[in-house]
Amino acid sequence: MGYSQGGSVALATQYYIEKYDSDDRLRLKGSLCGDGPYDPFATYSRYAKDDYQLYLPSVITLILRGYLYYYKDTYLKGFTVEDYLKPEVIAALKNGTDNVWNMIDSKEKSTTDIDTVIKNAVGEKDSAHIPVSKMLTEKAMDPNSDAYKALKKALDANNITDPTKWAGGKNKKTIAAMHWKCDEVVPYKNYEFLKNNLTINDKDWNPTEKTVIEAIDAFLRTFGISDALKDVTELFDNEPKVSNGSHSAAGKLFFAGNIFYRQDYKHLND
Repeated sequence: MGYSQGGSVALATQYYIEKYDSDDRLRLKGSLCGDGPYDPFATYSRYAKDDYQLYLPSVITLILRGYLYYYKDTYLKGFTVEDYLKPEVIAALKNGTDNVWNMIDSKEKSTTDIDTVIKNAVGEKDSAHIPVSKMLTEKAMDPNSDAYKALKKALDANNITDPTKWAGGKNKKTIAAMHWKCDEVVPYKNYEFLKNNLTINDKDWNPTEKTVIEAIDAFLRTFGISDALKDVTELFDNEPKVSNGSHSAAGKLFFAGNIFYRQDYKHLND
């Protein structure tokens, strides 16, 4: 069970167990996944649009940090961070050192810290969002460039919605998923590809409500849970609208909802 990156990890764990393990060693019932970037390219390609406003610019730096290192001798051989990030962003990530990834590698900075230095570097200090064009190079946003195509190949290598990677071309165990349609951090396309390519629980709940409080009410109506979930509404007081990037608030609802609705997980195969 997991949300956001944890949602992808939950699904990837199921994929691994089904492909390389057996029910004799570990009896898996299924996975519960919330707002996960199951298809990394679906996330990156949504970000890399001229009109896109980034709510968490740190996400792009984390993606590039991992992929440029892991695929440095394969898909991304010959490409460097300069191909993807603008000089002022690179300088900010160095944090006064010679290491372009110091803000990430030091493990001393939060994603909020990284977001802040990037916003300062591109002149968007007081903004909730920044235009992606202030952060990424032109070729990093051009689907026809060699840099973009190389990164796509690397990202596609980690697409766990691809049925050809699963044993038998589909999942054997239950996948229950939830995704906010207005999630700005992890685009809804990830859920669409999951639903179109694998077999998932038909009772998946995908809220369109704009605030978490409204979503709680919708959750109660959808699943008919008396008033139990209202006990956790204080977790969501004064949260910003999900349409303004409240990815973390949606995560709270994902976990709270599953605790109340699933309880002993007997509903998983209903």
